[in-house]
Amino acid sequence: MKTAVVSAAWAAVTVKNSYWHALFERMRKRIKTQEAIVAITRRMLKVVYSTMQTLTHYKEKGVAYYYEM
Repeated sequence: MKTAVVSAAWAAVTVKNSYWHALFERMRKRIKTQEAIVAITRRMLKVVYSTMQTLTHYKEKGVAYYYEM
């Protein structure tokens, strides 16, 4: 199970111009790559859990949202 979730995180960060890619690049500057992907995985799981709790659809925020924060 753990490897599937981490693989999903790796797939998400490889998409250019996405929120997850921008967040990963920012984290990678401060911490090691392996630690950054684990942090991305944890955030993604929190989003999945929240989405399942509220029964809403996930909408990609995009890289513009990340830079506005």
